[in-house]
Amino acid sequence: MQNLSSYVPSLMLEDGTEVRLCPLDLTKGKPLYCSAEGQFYHLTRGRLSHIRHSFPPSHCTPGRQCHNGKRGNTYPYMRYFGTTRCHILVASTWIGPRPLHHECDHLNGVVTDYRAANLQWVTPSENRKRAVILRVRRKIAIQDHRPELLPENMSRDQLLELFEAYSLSPALPSRERVTF
Repeated sequence: MQNLSSYVPSLMLEDGTEVRLCPLDLTKGKPLYCSAEGQFYHLTRGRLSHIRHSFPPSHCTPGRQCHNGKRGNTYPYMRYFGTTRCHILVASTWIGPRPLHHECDHLNGVVTDYRAANLQWVTPSENRKRAVILRVRRKIAIQDHRPELLPENMSRDQLLELFEAYSLSPALPSRERVTF
C-alpha cells in the first residue's frame, strides 16, 4: 500500500470544483478523489477521470428478500476497489474521520443524496430518532399536500432546527428519597 504523502491531497478541476483524496484505508490504497457534491474521480495516465458508483440490483430493495435470501440495500456503493458505500467515502473525506461508535446520517433522509452538506456523523440512537422524525414529517407533508414540508426540500439549517426541536424533551422529575 502506498503512502498518503505520495498523492496530492486536494486538486482543482477545470470547472473550479475542488476534489479531495479519499482516505486510503477505505479505498484499499487506490487513489480515489471525491468532490463535496459526491462525484468521484480516479487517476488514469496522470489525469482525473470521472467514475460512477454502482447501485445494487433493482430487485434488492429494503423490506424485500433478494434472490440470495438477504435483505436489499439501497445505499450506492463504489465497485472501483470494493464495496465501500459512497456516503461513507464523502463523509470521511469532507467532514473528517468517523468517530468511534458513530454512523453517517443523511440529514434529509435520502440515501442517494450523499453530498457533504447532507451528511453528518451521529450516534446510532440519534440516527434512529432522526429517521422517525423524517418519516412522520414526510407523511404529514404528503397528507397535507405541502411539498415545502418534505425533508428533501428543506435546507440543512432547517433540518438541524427540526431535529433540535424534537430532541428537546422535558426533563424527567428527579426521584427524591422518601424516609419513613
